[in-house]
Amino acid sequence: MSKSKILVLGGDMRFVTLTSGFYRDGYDVSVYGFSDDVEFDVGIVREENLAEALDGKDVVVMGLPATNDDITVRTP
Repeated sequence: MSKSKILVLGGDMRFVTLTSGFYRDGYDVSVYGFSDDVEFDVGIVREENLAEALDGKDVVVMGLPATNDDITVRTP
């Protein structure tokens, strides 16, 4: 059985903690939209391109609201 691929799109420190939890539980985790000063566990992939980041993911985690204008993804 292959492990699920999860993408976490931005967020605050709660999302950083959530991301670490997913990774430690054995999921294939990547992130997009976090500032460069946010540190993640070794093994979590920091994506540079949103379209490529979304490709092949089973789950995408975003904060609410995910967008204010139905076009731009919020990544505070």
